[in-house]
Amino acid sequence: MQPLTPEAREARLRAARRSPELANLHDRSGWLALYTEDAIVEDPVGSPPCQRGVFSRPGSKDDLERFYETFIAPCAIRVEERGDYVVGDSVVRDVVLHVVLTGGGGAAIPAILHYDLVDRGGTLLVRRMRAHWDAGKNGRDMLAQGWRGKVTSILSGIRLFRVLGKDWANRYIAGTKRGIRR
Repeated sequence: MQPLTPEAREARLRAARRSPELANLHDRSGWLALYTEDAIVEDPVGSPPCQRGVFSRPGSKDDLERFYETFIAPCAIRVEERGDYVVGDSVVRDVVLHVVLTGGGGAAIPAILHYDLVDRGGTLLVRRMRAHWDAGKNGRDMLAQGWRGKVTSILSGIRLFRVLGKDWANRYIAGTKRGIRR
């Protein structure tokens, strides 16, 4: 594999950084446009993957759109960058995600975000994103915030079941108990 030029490396970093930037702007269509027609998001790793073009529930929204509605739309996100690593078309980001959710509870979530990129007509798109973070610790930290954290957790749970459905939500919850926690 040939080393990347500084310009190519920077282009890959920009492509990976766009996802949380557009998420925080609540730019749904812009965020979805960053991902390929068959993109897969595993967030957190261990939970069921959300794939573009796959409809796990009846309706007009695919799993990636439902992921956005469940986990991105209801929160504000700020990314604290600790390190970025680029190898070929993969970008690995060591970050802390600072989020505030519906209900007012917030969290600082240390995470490793791994983006696999592909070139589609001169535009770098995300083919796969894997987020490695400890959902169990995040849940415990949220509940430790008192009533605000409890209300936030309840509202997040309701949204999870409403948007993704009972079966998918139960698989998601079970998956968060595996993944990085193992």
